[in-house]
Amino acid sequence: IVGGEVIQERLKMRDRLRVSEQQLWKQAFYDNLTGLPNRALLLQRLEQATARAKWDSQYQFAVLFIELDRYKVINSHRGHSLSDQLLVAIAAQMQASLETQLNPKAEETGLQLFTLAHFSGDTFTILLENLDSLDDAIQVAEQIYALLSVPLSIDGQEVFCSVSIGIAASATPWASVDAAEATEGAESVTPMGLDTSPYAIYSSLTQHTGSRGGRQPEMILREAEIAMYQAKARGKVPFALFNRNLYREALGLLQLETDLRRAIAQSDLNLDRAIRRATFYADNPAGGFPVDPSALSTMSDPPPPWSDSKVQSEFRLDYQPIVSLVDGKISAFEALVRWLHPQRGMISPVEFIPLAEETGLITSLGWWILREACCQLRAWQESFPQAVPVTMVVNLSAIQLMQLRVKEQIQLILHETGVDSRYLKLEITESGLMENVDATIELLEQLKALGIQLSIDDFGTGYSSLGRLHYLPVDTLKIDQSFIRRTTFEEESWEIVQTIITLAHNLNMTVVAEGVETPEQLARLKYLGCDYGQGYLFAKPLSSANATTLLMTNPQW
Repeated sequence: IVGGEVIQERLKMRDRLRVSEQQLWKQAFYDNLTGLPNRALLLQRLEQATARAKWDSQYQFAVLFIELDRYKVINSHRGHSLSDQLLVAIAAQMQASLETQLNPKAEETGLQLFTLAHFSGDTFTILLENLDSLDDAIQVAEQIYALLSVPLSIDGQEVFCSVSIGIAASATPWASVDAAEATEGAESVTPMGLDTSPYAIYSSLTQHTGSRGGRQPEMILREAEIAMYQAKARGKVPFALFNRNLYREALGLLQLETDLRRAIAQSDLNLDRAIRRATFYADNPAGGFPVDPSALSTMSDPPPPWSDSKVQSEFRLDYQPIVSLVDGKISAFEALVRWLHPQRGMISPVEFIPLAEETGLITSLGWWILREACCQLRAWQESFPQAVPVTMVVNLSAIQLMQLRVKEQIQLILHETGVDSRYLKLEITESGLMENVDATIELLEQLKALGIQLSIDDFGTGYSSLGRLHYLPVDTLKIDQSFIRRTTFEEESWEIVQTIITLAHNLNMTVVAEGVETPEQLARLKYLGCDYGQGYLFAKPLSSANATTLLMTNPQW
């Protein structure tokens, strides 16, 4: 009996050890939150894949590097709980999609076809094995992109979180790059998640550039990550494939971010000080800055505008007129930022604005734009005191909306530039507005209390909830220029334009059509009852001097 008890105790101990080993294995190789394989298990399987590719010429694999767009904004604004639920939901959706797409082939062949891993906070990776061709990986990327382009319902809230996808394949061709070219003019920075300097990237990419399959797992992951950032930079593309040109583009992006940080820091010397003042005074009302907008009139005369700074900014604002379609006169100007790079010349906003948004630099740049636009508006008001006042329209990014003390910062800019809030209109993109509708409505109501006008930009391109649109304290809908552009060859686009105009007017909002380029478009918009127009038919974006000259001539279209 004693011997039997000893045997039973040893069997129990063995079972406990087996359970402990399984728990340790799970902790080491699986993510606690999503239940997916983690980075360690992915690297292990990727190492096996690269080893097999060296001796099996028929074996092909690919890595998809997937990053959730705007996840950090969602996490900071809506909290960790909802963000964690979002990660779990996305993981489950991707797993189910991959199983539906690939399991029939896996059951037929008995082969391992995919590993979906939670790589880090906002990134997932997929290792696709035993591919027939690269087209298989592309089909998976397209399906994942389409799947996650639809808003998710998390804890009763709609959450928009699209993805950017980069693909690196086992058969990716790689051409060597000269090290001097790779490192020339490069600085050690931390750009958009790439955690090394350009030289370190060069070293990792060129360390193992042997025959097919000779690249190391970390190198393939980096290639997929670089491709993902290229997809993100290009905007609204499902994915990017890594190739020998992407590396040079990645280095260029690194340098562009370094230059952007320098240019913003140079333009931001006085603004940082002003924002600190706004925060201090808002936290300490007795310290001097009035939280109540009505108390602004009791303050001393505003100090000289920030634009008096002796530091020459690389940024400038151009101004495009917005014309009343009732009387044909200028009613407003939209402020549009331009970057005059000291070496590269004029850089398109299409190139640097997405980078600024991704890196968070858009916050500083956005406040600089607002203050400069207000300075210009004040100058026009002083130069043309007898003219009908024009409104200044300034874009406010979704990231700015997420910041603390937004209202106080805007108040400070208005006070120090001496601008009447009635002649400032803030534009917010439709997608940015829907990031967190309830919190956004509260902020918009605060801005409306200041007397500021509000507009939804690019209307028709996002996921606006028409039911909630009724509750937004918004004055204007701006029809995205893509609809106006398509009207030249699609009659159906006019029906969309008519619907937006009718909707806005029923909600007591005005409508601006952007992208007006032909007399025929102008005539049709007038017929449909559109209130305002903006586009090259009236004027291209103008420098401050040219916009001032245009105001002096008081044109009428």
